Amino acid sequence: MHQLYVGTCQTDITPELPVILGGMFRKYPVDQVLDPLYASSVAVDNGETTAVLISCDLGIVQRDTVAYIRRQIEAITGVPGEQVCVMSTHTHTYPNMGIESIYTKADVAAVKRIADLIVSSAVTAIQNKIPARMGYGKGFVNRCATNRRYIMSNGKSKMHPTGMNNPDRLMVEGPADKEVQVAWFEDLDGNFLSVLVNFASHPTIYYGCKWISADFPGVTRSIIQKVYGSHIPVLYLQGACGNTAPFDYEHDDTWGRGIEGCRRIGTILAGEVIKIMAENKPIPNETIRIDMRRTQHDIPFRDISADDVAAARAVWDAIPAERKEKLDAFELFADLEKAAHINNMIVLDDLIRKYGKMPVEIVALRLHDLVIVMNPAELFVEYQLQIKQHFKETQVMVVELANGWISYVPTRLAIALGGYEVSQRRVCQEGGQMITDASIDLVNRIFG
Repeated sequence: MHQLYVGTCQTDITPELPVILGGMFRKYPVDQVLDPLYASSVAVDNGETTAVLISCDLGIVQRDTVAYIRRQIEAITGVPGEQVCVMSTHTHTYPNMGIESIYTKADVAAVKRIADLIVSSAVTAIQNKIPARMGYGKGFVNRCATNRRYIMSNGKSKMHPTGMNNPDRLMVEGPADKEVQVAWFEDLDGNFLSVLVNFASHPTIYYGCKWISADFPGVTRSIIQKVYGSHIPVLYLQGACGNTAPFDYEHDDTWGRGIEGCRRIGTILAGEVIKIMAENKPIPNETIRIDMRRTQHDIPFRDISADDVAAARAVWDAIPAERKEKLDAFELFADLEKAAHINNMIVLDDLIRKYGKMPVEIVALRLHDLVIVMNPAELFVEYQLQIKQHFKETQVMVVELANGWISYVPTRLAIALGGYEVSQRRVCQEGGQMITDASIDLVNRIFG
C-alpha cells in the first residue's frame, strides 16, 4: 500500500435552454433553471490503482454515452476506461440523455455537450490529485424514503396511491432503507476535498415541473457546501430506489412535495451527513487499499408475446404524426401504466432484436474497508437490503444507475402484483436476484 492521492472537480453541466426534459412521458421544452446541474468527480490513486467516480445530476446516462466518456478520459489521461464509473443521481427534471422511448427523443447535440463536460470534470480531477486521507461512516434518517407501492383492494399494487384515508389502499408492499452512508476525502491538513453521500430515494419531487433541477440531492449538496465550502464536490450516489420515494403516505400527503418538501428532504439528509462526518475521524493510516473489480452478465429479457407487441405498435401507429411531434402521453392514455406498457412493448421488442440478452455491468470498488458496489438498474430496495445483510460487518454502499440504464428490476412479489414499475421492466423475473448474487460475489472476491 502507498500514499493515497485524491483529485476532485465539480463541473456545471446545466444545458443550454430551451431543452427537452427526460424522465417523463411528456415532450415539451423548458426554459427555466431552478438550480444548476453538476458533474462531480473524484479520482483516487494509491500508486497502484486509479479509480474515478463521476456523479451526474441526470436521470440516466446510457451505455453508449458511458462508453464515449470512458474512451475520451482514457485517451486524454491514460486511465483505463473500465476504471471510470459514471453514475446518475436520477433527478427527473434533466435534459433527455437518450432514454429509449417512443415518446421523446434525445437532443444529440445536447447529449454530446454534456458528455464532453463530464469528461472535462473527470480529467481535471485526475490531473489535480494531491496527498489525502479518507473517512467514512453511516447513520439514519426518518421520513426521507418510503416504499411507494401499495397493495390495493383489487389485489394489485399501485405506485403513489394518494389519500391517507383511501379505502382501496390496503397496505404498503415492501420496505424502505433509512440508512445514509457517507465517505469523504481531506488533505493532510484536514481540509475537506470531497463528500460522497449514499441514500436510496427516488428524486421525483419535481416530476412534471417545467424547469431544470437536481431535485433534493441538489439541496443536500448546497447545504453541505455551505458548511464545508462551495468548491467541495458532493457526489450523490443513488441507492436502490426503484420502489422508494421521499413522500409520506401514512401521515402527511403533503410531506416531501413541492419546493418546500424538496428543501425539507434535502435538509434532513444534509444534516445527517454533517453529523456523520463530525462523529467519525479520518482513517489514521494515510495509506489505504484500492481494489476495483468488474463483471458483465448477459441477463435474459422478460418474455413478451408477438400479440402484445403488435397491439402496442397498432396503437402507436394510429396516432397522427402531428400529435406525435407534440406528444404528451397523458393526453392520449387514461393512466401512466398504460402509456408505459405501450412504450415498453415497442422498445423491448427492438432491444431483444438488437442484443438477444441484456448486458449488465457490475462494478465493486474497495476503498480501505468500505466497498461501493454498482449496477445499472432501477433496482428494488429489497435487493439492496439483501446485499447489506450479507455483509453485516462491512460498510457496503449499493449504487444503482451506474454505467448505463436497464430500467426497473422489481422483486418476484412485485411482478406478481403488477403496477407501473412492473410494466416498465425489461429483464426476466430472476434478473434482480442475478444482479444481487453477482454483486455479493464481486464483493466476496474483493475481500478474498
